[in-house]
Amino acid sequence: MTENEVVEKKRKERFEAIADLRVGKNIAMKIEPGSKPKVPSKIFRLFYDLSCAYNKEQLKIDSLSKKQKERKKDIIDIAKANDGVRGIISEKDKFNLTVSPSKHVVWDRDKLVESLGGRYYPLVFETYTINIALSSLAIRKKTKKTIDKALKKALISLGIPEKEISKTLSTEININVDEQYLNELVQSKEIKLLPGTRKSEIIWKVRIDPLRSK
Repeated sequence: MTENEVVEKKRKERFEAIADLRVGKNIAMKIEPGSKPKVPSKIFRLFYDLSCAYNKEQLKIDSLSKKQKERKKDIIDIAKANDGVRGIISEKDKFNLTVSPSKHVVWDRDKLVESLGGRYYPLVFETYTINIALSSLAIRKKTKKTIDKALKKALISLGIPEKEISKTLSTEININVDEQYLNELVQSKEIKLLPGTRKSEIIWKVRIDPLRSK
């Protein structure tokens, strides 16, 4: 059995439970099936108390996070609806909040490759991000197809069934374009971008900083 199969088997198995009446009723410690840890009542109690505290604080964090997202959306909506509004400064409450839009360019890689032809790599720097359930890798290649093929072959050689590879492997190409040089080439009509190659999005951000006393 391969390491991946062992991990998957353990993941699917349910944990067993052990109890200690000295800690309390209806309280159980989860353990791996077949294991027999000898946990003193003192450690059992500490583990339980820490878990309770963690759960309590996590519920607060989740609730605050949800509320904060809602507040952020409301702040951005007000700024959008009132042209020129960019935040609040409060000496009374000692904070400086800034809400501002920023331009984000989204590229269609296939159209960019077709538009630039042989000038693609002088103008574009690519990073290739690979996430694998078994491990983490980061490599850089010219074509996604080449990397995917090599990775698939490597994973098969490790004993991973081909039908399982799509579940354990995901790849993504991130591109960084030299926009200044690209714009110069476009303006000089040396190249022409295909429709839809470059799209602009406006992303709003909210930042808050403490206001220092003067």
